[in-house]
Amino acid sequence: MKLVPMTESEFNFWLPRSRRSYAADKMKANGLAQDEADKVAAEGFNQMLSQGINSKNNFLYSAKDAQQNILGFIWFCVLSIEGHRRAYICDVIIEEQYRGKGYGRQVMMLVEQEIKKQGLNRVGLHVFGFNERAIKLYKSMGYLTTDIEMEKTLPNSRINDSQ
Repeated sequence: MKLVPMTESEFNFWLPRSRRSYAADKMKANGLAQDEADKVAAEGFNQMLSQGINSKNNFLYSAKDAQQNILGFIWFCVLSIEGHRRAYICDVIIEEQYRGKGYGRQVMMLVEQEIKKQGLNRVGLHVFGFNERAIKLYKSMGYLTTDIEMEKTLPNSRINDSQ
């Protein structure tokens, strides 16, 4: 397997799928309505990828096998946080038929090499709490929990969420 920069056509294939997937995850994790989740996803992607595939400090790759089959996609950006540059993995997708075969781990190892090429030695990511498979993978690769947000839905609440 190797990571290759996404082509424009791969980007145009990946982007709407990734945005829909993120919106669906926001609905599942945060209880957002479809229109709210779609808005959050669109705003986030438009801000981060304002110049599309050529957005500054964003690196988008396709993961391909020796026969050039696309196994998945990965996107990371470079952020400056408190004066320190670090990488942040924004999206990882392994195509359904390739999941559970070790490709996720390989993609993560390859992207860490790409991050090192940027002169960076720190990488972060976000994972939704319900994504136990991803959490297990990241922990096994040495990723540490840095923050935890928790939420509870209260039964029979009399206060409207919008207040």
